[in-house]
Amino acid sequence: MDIDIRGGKSIQVPVLAEIMVPNINLDVETLDFGEVIVGKRQTIEFSIRNESAIESTLYLDLREYPDFTLNLHESSKQQLNLE
Repeated sequence: MDIDIRGGKSIQVPVLAEIMVPNINLDVETLDFGEVIVGKRQTIEFSIRNESAIESTLYLDLREYPDFTLNLHESSKQQLNLE
């Protein structure tokens, strides 16, 4: 990277960067609800883990699927500060 010094010449400063992306894993391959009768409820438990050293954010937009809801275990709420 070149830096211009006012009243002087440019200097070159080396920049080294390491790029990391979150490593997010689900403990299931697919979310298969099987056959569900209209008006009945089917529940699937699964875990999502961030196994990387950096934080990540999960956006779950169910607005197009009003029949689906997400319920978190109390322990998950505490870990996520959602109390």
